[in-house]
Amino acid sequence: MTSERRDGVLTLSNPGKLNAFTQSMRDALTDAIKQFNQDSECRAIVLTGADGHFSAGADMQGWGETTVQECRIRLKKGGAALMREMIAGAKPIVAAVEGYAYGAGLALACAADHLVASSEAKFCCAFTKVGFIPDLALMYTLPRRVGSTKAKQLIALAAAGAQRVVTLGGAGVMEAGLPHDGFLPLSRFVRWVNDE
Repeated sequence: MTSERRDGVLTLSNPGKLNAFTQSMRDALTDAIKQFNQDSECRAIVLTGADGHFSAGADMQGWGETTVQECRIRLKKGGAALMREMIAGAKPIVAAVEGYAYGAGLALACAADHLVASSEAKFCCAFTKVGFIPDLALMYTLPRRVGSTKAKQLIALAAAGAQRVVTLGGAGVMEAGLPHDGFLPLSRFVRWVNDE
C-alpha cells in the first residue's frame, strides 16, 4: 500500500500476488483514506493498483481460521470502517482500474464514487468460487451500479473475462472504458482530478 500525500493517490501493492488484498492493506487503506478525508489540501482521492492490476481479491493465504466461529469473528472485524470512509467520506474517490478487479478488488472499485477502467480490465465477483458471500459492502454497492437483477447474476455466476467487461461497462459499472495503451498516465490523471 503506497500513498502519495500531495496528490491523493493510493496504490494497492502486494508484489507477486496481483495486489491480493490483505488485512494489513485493509487497515492501511482505511487509515490513509481517513487522513485524506480530513485533509483540507486534498480535493479527491485516486485508488489504483500497482504493476498493471487493481486487485485480484482477498489474499486467502492470510486466513488461518479453521472453524466457522473464527471466520465469523474475522469477517465481523472486516472492512466496515473502510467502507464507511469510502462511501460516506468527505472526498470523492476515483477507482482507476486496469487488469484484475476480482472479489475484494471489485468491491473496492464499486465503493468508489467514480470508476474508470482500461479496456483490458477484468471484473469478477469471485466470492462464490471460494464459498463466500460478497463482503466489503459489495451487496450494497454493486446493485446501485448495475441494478438488482444484474448484480444477482454477477454474484451467482462469478463470471469473468474480457467479454464480461463489455457487459459490465454497458450496465454502468464503469464510467469510461479507456484504451489500454497508455491507459493511466497517472500524474496527468491526478492533476485532472485535483484541478482547480
